[in-house]
Amino acid sequence: EETSVAAESGDAAVEVKGTESGDAAVEVTPAVNPGEEDPEILGTISEMSTQEKLAQMMIVALRSDGSNSKTATEINQDYADLLSKYDFGGLILFTGNVVDPAQTVTLIRDSQEAAMKSAGGIPMFICVDQEGGSVNRVPFGTTGSGNMALAATGDTKLTEECANMLGQEI
Repeated sequence: EETSVAAESGDAAVEVKGTESGDAAVEVTPAVNPGEEDPEILGTISEMSTQEKLAQMMIVALRSDGSNSKTATEINQDYADLLSKYDFGGLILFTGNVVDPAQTVTLIRDSQEAAMKSAGGIPMFICVDQEGGSVNRVPFGTTGSGNMALAATGDTKLTEECANMLGQEI
């Protein structure tokens, strides 16, 4: 039996479909068609300083020392201050940032709350390099095969299924 939940805002319509077996699919329909310019976004950009525009093009990492050998697992006051001061476009998570699902949700939520306090109040794009095989930054969930192994099968459907599975879990 399939169940469905839908939500709509001015930005997009989201529909989540699930089955009793636990399978789920998410469909997002943007309010603006691809290629169309959104007046609200254009207005926000026109009001930005050069520094704010440059910061929007930056994806930053949370490192806890000058040598970049340690990573943070929570947003301390120093990180919150930086994320609130600058309108960074995104945040990339690495293995050391991600401990378990609850901690990861808290880290992302706290990061977004700090970013929303910036002058522009723009949420960040959250990134993780989770390719499968030897490139796994998230220590829980499905690992998957590496891209070279998938390419060696010559099966594009299998590759697509693996990518969809990793994407849905993240």
